[in-house]
Amino acid sequence: HVSTRLGGTVLFPVFSTYRNDLERMISVALRARYVVLWAGSSVCIGFLLLSPLFFETFWDVRYHEAGIIAQWFSLYVWSMILLVTVDRIPLALGNSRALFVANVLRCCAIVIAVGGFYLAGLKGFIIGLSFGPLMAQYYLLSHLSSSRNKFLQQGVMFTIGMALYALPSLSILHLFRQETSMQQWSITLLFTSIPIATAAFIVAGRVRAELKG
Repeated sequence: HVSTRLGGTVLFPVFSTYRNDLERMISVALRARYVVLWAGSSVCIGFLLLSPLFFETFWDVRYHEAGIIAQWFSLYVWSMILLVTVDRIPLALGNSRALFVANVLRCCAIVIAVGGFYLAGLKGFIIGLSFGPLMAQYYLLSHLSSSRNKFLQQGVMFTIGMALYALPSLSILHLFRQETSMQQWSITLLFTSIPIATAAFIVAGRVRAELKG
């Protein structure tokens, strides 16, 4: 919801300012997206690392499985962040039809999600649902043929970076599953704070640079 509001109330007015200068708009969009992806990726990693321990600590044993589901849901959240950081560009250029088609594609992903549910339960449903924003994003970027690869590369690099940090972190945290709750929380918060602190530092620096510019 926050990312959607950000795209509509912050990014869209900025993009519209440069609607008559496509090259400048793309440059601004890439810089703005860089900041949002840093913030969004740190939040998704936080969900991924904290969710199981959170539900095991504060919820009844019947709801512990929700922590695993929340981890899988972070995939959908990330796919939506990738989408909402580009979906206002065609609209700023006056191409509302592209946004409409993209929304239709995202809704069509429910078919993939249902198939995923029958194959792998709720986890499969979430994975299938994540294809919607990815398909919509690719379609929207196809209308920016000269700059499409820049946005795709940016998204892929952030996704790879998240995986390279999150997967080893999850493996390490798994080794502490038999430790006391205090020890588990300490190591989990440590691994969660690193990307959040890094993102905060980079975002603050980029915002200061933009304000000075």
